[in-house]
Formats: sequence, structure tokens, C-alpha cells
Amino acid sequence: MEKHHAEPIVLDGGNVVASRTKVILTDKVYAENPSIERKRLRSRLEELFQADCIFIPKEPFDLIGPADGMVRFVSEGCVLMNDYSTLDSGFGDKLRVLLERSGLEVGTLPLFEEKGTRHDDIPSAVGLYINYLRLGNIVVLPGYDRPEDQAALQKVQQVMPGTKVFQVPCRRLAEQGGVLNCISWTIKRGG
Repeated sequence: MEKHHAEPIVLDGGNVVASRTKVILTDKVYAENPSIERKRLRSRLEELFQADCIFIPKEPFDLIGPADGMVRFVSEGCVLMNDYSTLDSGFGDKLRVLLERSGLEVGTLPLFEEKGTRHDDIPSAVGLYINYLRLGNIVVLPGYDRPEDQAALQKVQQVMPGTKVFQVPCRRLAEQGGVLNCISWTIKRGG
């Protein structure tokens, strides 16, 4: 009897934002896997992750489109997303509604855009706080030497009271197009 081998799935690690029971991905996963019918792709991803998949639109102005630059889980039922009010409030409203319809409580982190900084045609990530690094009860939050740094720090401390939050200068890193979650890989031992 011949074994059926499912075709491989193309998936960017930065496009997987997960809790224990939910995974958030941008819809770019459909474009990256055009040979797999959407319903079947969703089913396969939910089986692989053993979690419900929530598909959100990628930012219209982002060429790369990973979810970790848009939204992050704070707890099982709560996420933080970028505050798009100054960049694209229509997109931000659409994203919030989608997340809330999925049963999530939604808070926002500051977001600002610094024009003109690009690296190899990749836009700067300066102003992106949501791409923080979380290691258990420690959060390492990017800082850009801007007034928004303090607001982002206070918001994370408020929504994650049991964590130790550190802010580190990330301007030079972010000018390359990514921030802390982009350059890290966390592995949970024994889980």
C-alpha cells in the first residue's frame, strides 16, 4: 500500500503567534502555499499546532507580513496589537474586530513610523514595540530613544503585572527591518 505524503507547508516562524489553544497567522500563508486549498491548509495547520488558527490580514504596507510584528499573546485570552490609529486606523479597526470576534480581549501598544530608513528594500522596524522578546516571566521590550518608549513600557507592565520588563536600545537593530522577536528563537524544555 502506497503512503500518502502531504505536500510541505511553507511557513515563516515570525508568522506564528501562539498561545496554548490558539495560533494567529497572517493570510500570507495562503499566498505562500498556493497549491493547497485554503480549507485543507487551515485543517492541516490546526492539526499540526493542535490549536485553533486565527487568520488575520497582513499589514497593507508591509512587504514581509509576519504576525509577530502586529499582535502578541499576553495570556490565553488576551492579546496586544499595534495602535494603528496614526498609520492606518481603518486597518487597525478591522484587525481589532477580527481578534475580538475570535474571543480575544485586545489591548494596544504604541506604534510610530519613521520614514526614510530602509535596509535592502526592507522598511525600518523603528517604532515597533510589539516585536518584544518574552522568556517566561521576563519581557525584553525594544526602545528607540523616543517619548513612546515610556508609554510602551508602562503598558506592558500594566497588562503583564507578574513579569519583569526590561527595555533595551534597539534603534540600530530595527533599522535593519526587525526587532527582538525576529532575531530570537525560544525553545521550551520539557514541554
